[in-house]
Amino acid sequence: SIASLRVEADWGIPYGDFECLHQYSEARDRGVTGLAIGPDGALYTCGPDLYLCRWYLYELAKEQQFDLFSKGSKCLTLSPDGQVLLTGAAKSNIKLWDALNGTLMDTLSDHSMGVAGLAFSPDGQTVVTCAAETNIKLWDYSTGEMQGPLNDESFGATAITLTPDGQTVLTSSHQSNIRFWDWSTGELLGPLNIQSFGVTSLTISPDGQAVISGDEQGMLTITSLATGEPIRTIKAHRETITAVAVSPDGWYIVTASPLEMKLWGCWPEEG
Repeated sequence: SIASLRVEADWGIPYGDFECLHQYSEARDRGVTGLAIGPDGALYTCGPDLYLCRWYLYELAKEQQFDLFSKGSKCLTLSPDGQVLLTGAAKSNIKLWDALNGTLMDTLSDHSMGVAGLAFSPDGQTVVTCAAETNIKLWDYSTGEMQGPLNDESFGATAITLTPDGQTVLTSSHQSNIRFWDWSTGELLGPLNIQSFGVTSLTISPDGQAVISGDEQGMLTITSLATGEPIRTIKAHRETITAVAVSPDGWYIVTASPLEMKLWGCWPEEG
């Protein structure tokens, strides 16, 4: 694959061009609100009016549409080994899917309040969820039991992700900047200094150095986690960025809006 030809990107260096390599805007697949990229380069998508689908990342070419029960998810996350997908929605339980064949494996009934975002811990043992009307919650993946809220102040998050070392939880919301929390204590460590019109989606680079976020104005922002300062901002879409994902090697970003998906190449600044 293309990914195997490149070393892992270093997100600590300045970036030059963000090149849009592919754009997908077929009407039947519009409305993507969840993205995840597997270690094999498979891209997974979901949306409130869409079925769960698997794509070939480097061409944005659809490979498989999951069954009828996969329709209506708001967000998704992929297990670290790329074997299991979790999907969530505002008013339904979290569902577990076999990422390879699309089979529905299980439903976690304790998640009936719904979620706006979810993520696996790097060791695959814990799932974190967020929602507009609840705190961030931690769940034991093997049992489906809630381990407790992360923090009583972690209310109203719209998206969530974890650093690769599992030490930090990052959240976004419409009302505030991206905030980051200590995983073990739940302590709020601080906000990132992003001047944004409502952060709607976020992920983190594979090396843990940069936060990649999208906002209501269609701006894609790369921010240093160490300094909290923006590294790069580009106008990625005319509409709200509804989801963002980065490839495991760090060289590619996928963004989604209500009307389209885009694949970006992230090339280091020369010289």
